[in-house]
Amino acid sequence: MSSILEKAKKFLDNHPEGQALTDLELYRWPSRDGVKCPLCNGWRLYKEQRKGKPGFYRCPMLHQMDGRTHARPYVFSVRSGTILEHSRVPLSKWLYCLGSVPPSINNQRGVCAAELARLIDVTRRTATLMLELLRMMDHYFWFDMRPVTLKSSHPATRAMEKFYAQPEQNDFLMRYREEMLGPNVAPVKAPAAISAG
Repeated sequence: MSSILEKAKKFLDNHPEGQALTDLELYRWPSRDGVKCPLCNGWRLYKEQRKGKPGFYRCPMLHQMDGRTHARPYVFSVRSGTILEHSRVPLSKWLYCLGSVPPSINNQRGVCAAELARLIDVTRRTATLMLELLRMMDHYFWFDMRPVTLKSSHPATRAMEKFYAQPEQNDFLMRYREEMLGPNVAPVKAPAAISAG
């Protein structure tokens, strides 16, 4: 077994889904007050499970959403409003990618999809999508530009639209990424004058 594969296996073994959820919630809601509703900043929330999975919260305030005619309570999780929202990939695998896959510079990926798929045991198609979304975040937060080469697969397009509608919702993912990669790997954000051509 290669050292990279051993490192990936060790990370995933040490970060079961419950631990990964707790870690990510602490990055998204680091204040002493804890979890807050992303829509109204409310703190009177009810914990829920969805399909037997923990990590969901219900805000009892009525919210008008998605063009619906009736306002309703809002159910959300740490994934809500981010590139992870519609992903079925476990959080532990996302945390491994955020903290271990080097940033892409000049559209060059540090890890190929086939290698990532093998490391975290996902399909090559899933690994490709994950790398595309990481590259999109890297370009936006670090290089102040939108990548023009993002493939137009349906899941990527949906995640990209959600990301660019409210990129600040993903700030905590980049904070995690920067901290885990460390100052020697995470690039300095490009000056505002640099933009996509």
